[in-house]
Amino acid sequence: MLKRGGCILVDVPQRYHYYTVVKHLLMALGLWFAGWEREYSVAELERLLREHSFSIVSSYGEWFNPPMWYRMLRRGLIPIGVRLPMYPRVFVALGRAFGGFRGRFLERRAALYTTVVVGTIARKE
Repeated sequence: MLKRGGCILVDVPQRYHYYTVVKHLLMALGLWFAGWEREYSVAELERLLREHSFSIVSSYGEWFNPPMWYRMLRRGLIPIGVRLPMYPRVFVALGRAFGGFRGRFLERRAALYTTVVVGTIARKE
């Protein structure tokens, strides 16, 4: 229950990302670690909230850092005794170097279709 004027934040996996393809493949094989989950595009998420009497305040997206491909590689190498750091310095340095670009890029609506998660903040009407 949320009273009129209250805000909600919904953060979900993004439909159009390779993470979603991998997730569905692993779920079909019975190898997904997190159970079943749904994904939405930012437009679908906003539409769902509007249908339930919410007005959209803002929407956002975010990527994994380090990226998913690195996390998968890291996990895949553990069984053969190779251990990679969770947060290699190169990804930290790239995050700092491209932080301004990243922020400006994510302000664009189209960029939300490249992120691994999308979220929307909405207000109950």
